[in-house]
Amino acid sequence: MEYNILFTIQLLSVVGLTAGSLVLLKGLNNMVRGCLFFYFMVAMFNSGGYLGMMMAKAEGEAVIAQQISYIGRTWTPFAIMLFIFFFCGFEKLLKPAVITIAVIVHFGTYLLVLTSDWQTLYYKNRSFSQDGLFPHLEYDYGVWHWFYNILILLYSVLAFAMLIKKYKIDKSPEKRKGTLFVTGAMIVNLIFFILEILGVGKEYDMVQLGYATAAIFMYIAIIRYDILDTRILAKDFVIERLSDAIVAFDNYGRIAYVNETARKLFPDLPKGSEEVAKLVEIAEKGEIFEFEGRKYRPRKNPLYRNDHIAGCTYIFTDETERINYLNDLEEQKQLADSANKAKSEFLARMSHDIRTPINAVLGMDEMILRESDDKQTLEYAEQIKSAGGTLLVLVNDILDLSKIEEGRMEIVSSSYRIASLVAELSSLIKDRVADKGLAFEAVIDENIPCGLAGDDIRIKQCVMNLLTNAVKYTNTGSIRFEVKCVKKDDRTATLLFSVKDTGIGMKKEDIDRLFEPFVRLDDAKNMRIEGTGLGLSIVYRLLRLMNSELCVKSEYGKGSDFYFVIDQKIEDAKPVGKVTREMLEKTGKHERKRLFTAPEARVLVVDDNAINLMVIKGLLKDTKIQVDTAGSGREAIDLFNKGEYDCMFVDHMMPEMDGMETLAELKKSEKAANTAFIVLTANAITGAREMYLDAGFKDYLSKPVDPKALESMLLKYLPSEKIKHAE
Repeated sequence: MEYNILFTIQLLSVVGLTAGSLVLLKGLNNMVRGCLFFYFMVAMFNSGGYLGMMMAKAEGEAVIAQQISYIGRTWTPFAIMLFIFFFCGFEKLLKPAVITIAVIVHFGTYLLVLTSDWQTLYYKNRSFSQDGLFPHLEYDYGVWHWFYNILILLYSVLAFAMLIKKYKIDKSPEKRKGTLFVTGAMIVNLIFFILEILGVGKEYDMVQLGYATAAIFMYIAIIRYDILDTRILAKDFVIERLSDAIVAFDNYGRIAYVNETARKLFPDLPKGSEEVAKLVEIAEKGEIFEFEGRKYRPRKNPLYRNDHIAGCTYIFTDETERINYLNDLEEQKQLADSANKAKSEFLARMSHDIRTPINAVLGMDEMILRESDDKQTLEYAEQIKSAGGTLLVLVNDILDLSKIEEGRMEIVSSSYRIASLVAELSSLIKDRVADKGLAFEAVIDENIPCGLAGDDIRIKQCVMNLLTNAVKYTNTGSIRFEVKCVKKDDRTATLLFSVKDTGIGMKKEDIDRLFEPFVRLDDAKNMRIEGTGLGLSIVYRLLRLMNSELCVKSEYGKGSDFYFVIDQKIEDAKPVGKVTREMLEKTGKHERKRLFTAPEARVLVVDDNAINLMVIKGLLKDTKIQVDTAGSGREAIDLFNKGEYDCMFVDHMMPEMDGMETLAELKKSEKAANTAFIVLTANAITGAREMYLDAGFKDYLSKPVDPKALESMLLKYLPSEKIKHAE
């Protein structure tokens, strides 16, 4: 009966160690697992050989079984020590010389067992006995046997020292429990080893029971506490080195885990409840606090195990970099706001200072064109008008780009006639086309609804930029401007605007750079062509604001096609019909039709620039309006108090008393209700119009003054009974 129990234990030990070896064989991905596999293998040989000894019927069979058993018996201590070194993290102590000596000792021990028939260093006086529970070998031990046992005891002491050290280092409860079970396996091995030395068990080797029991402890450590799971090792490694402090409590308020950062943050935490209470108080407040120059934000999270709350964690997130970044961002924002304000002030000043003399130049030039009969003089005046117009376009482009970049460019929808838009664009470009000897064709789809609603001002600006560019970069051939209706329903018409030329074209690799501001393609070749490179960039951005996109097809040396598709609301669905060439081309140089006369109307113009006053008076000469002028705000107030004016144009930027201050003073008079106050200014920056209207001006007219815009403004605000329309 006793033999059967021992035999069954031995057999189960062999089966268990074999199964464990096979399981570990599937994942030899680190040294800890590899050493444990080595241990299970040699322990299996030891147990298997000893099982053979228990079944032996003769001395020869017992000797062979003993030699097989000692394959494991002599190497098991070495395998255990390797596993403990790597498991506890002390593998750096395993110097090559130490491993070499250990291998020689264990291999030499096995050789002594194999050659015990010829020497007595390990065994002596061997015999085969049939007495006891089962037949077995009996012998006396030699000196090397006792030396080897002492070595194993030293191994055990070293292993226990490393396991205790690891237990102290480990902060995770799971890891600590795993370490305890490995320690338990070592204790079991040591106990049964000592029992064997003391002779307990007689003919049965008590070390075999030690291996079987230790294997059970190892299985629990592997399966229950994942001592070989590299995911846990990696997780613990990462958590320990997080910049965030983590403290975990169980349901009883006891500290279950503290990572390295938390130990630095709360060094006195293990000492008592006062520090715990301090930590909880800080965490519950949820307010950012500072420690050694770092800023932490606390938060509380519950811990779950199997869907039940098992405790909670307090995480103190290191937000130093984020807070510093936000502070830097705020500082940069303030600097950007200051720079933006300075830029706006600079643009306002530059707008005023540049546009004011342009107003004088173009205004006086208009007087020459109106009043001179000399052909040569008119030709010179035309050149001045062209150059002044180019300069004005450049200034406007810079201001428009500024508006778009600040996000304050407004898209204003209004009613317009598509035929008039096309005719006006054709009129504006035809002289430039003719000057270069190019053919020009404007085509409008007959099916387009004649009345539409959209920002026709911005559409004209976009198309005019495309037409101007086409003229600049086309030396021979033609330019075709076309408007098509590509889709239409009851409420919306989708229009295609296209400008094709036979100009120099573009290389494919240059097209992506086409819409960048201040960029001109093939600059060396095109250096004599006027322009800043802003036009297409502005068109591109304006179209984006109108939910459209500028597209281009181009072939280098053969020409380009710029086009965009845009939705417009239909206000008059009647088709535009056939627009004749005569209508599209109906304009002439210097043609000017007087809109009205108003000899009884009185207008006061206020400007500190005498030339600007002369320009306005000259532009209004044909209307026969009574125009008074004032060179300052104070002079304007005196004139206003003495007389009555239907309309008053006031410059903004004047010394001593500017236009805003002048308006505020004028509006104190009861007569102000009968006067339309219009700001006349060179300030055309973002938000200028809104600023003036909010200040109380009736309307806004920018410099340089467009004669047609000036007359239209007067038609709008002069009393109707004083206006005599031209026939």
